[in-house]
Amino acid sequence: SAHMPGNAVAVAHVTNVIAAGYTNLSTLPAFTNNLPFLMCLETTNGTLRWATNSTNSGHYNSVAVYGDKVIAVGAAYAQGNTLQSSNLIEQWSIAGGTQTLSFITNLPGGCTSWLSQVIAIESLDRAYAVGSLLDANQQVHAVLAEIDLQTLAVVSFVTNYISTYNTVLPGVGKSTNYGKAITTDGVDLYVAVEGPGDGNFQDRQAGIFRYRAKNFY
Repeated sequence: SAHMPGNAVAVAHVTNVIAAGYTNLSTLPAFTNNLPFLMCLETTNGTLRWATNSTNSGHYNSVAVYGDKVIAVGAAYAQGNTLQSSNLIEQWSIAGGTQTLSFITNLPGGCTSWLSQVIAIESLDRAYAVGSLLDANQQVHAVLAEIDLQTLAVVSFVTNYISTYNTVLPGVGKSTNYGKAITTDGVDLYVAVEGPGDGNFQDRQAGIFRYRAKNFY
């Protein structure tokens, strides 16, 4: 495909660079008929080690490395319909780029959801991903999901709000909080969220939330 945008990159064991994004199967409908895509390069000279795509329709937003594995997250959706998505979580081997696990799920109460960034803490056997969930009332919730690295199942999740302010105009300015980014020091999790300002849904604010890994307090 001539259309292979990259969304994220990670380094594995100094010798491998893993890039994640999607490959577009057609230009009509424009850039919605996508397959999640991974590419592995040598760090020294950029030589291609392998390139592959998931059989699920969708795209990757983020990738993280742990042990001899790669975890990639993003959104899964029917071809041509990026507005109705579920969380896509997939595991690949670094050696050879073989897919070892694939998990698609929607969080409780969500009409559509997606994951924006992931980190892996191998010592805790956990990955943590941030993303967003759109509910039946058209409100968007920022979420933090705890993922079991053995099964890729979402074992728990919490929502983060900067503000739940809604405009009084029906159907306009619903509360929108987006989970944007996550990092860790190995003990605590730090989550970046974008949300509405108090009293003005058009005023956007940034917030940082801290959690203890595997405990969420």
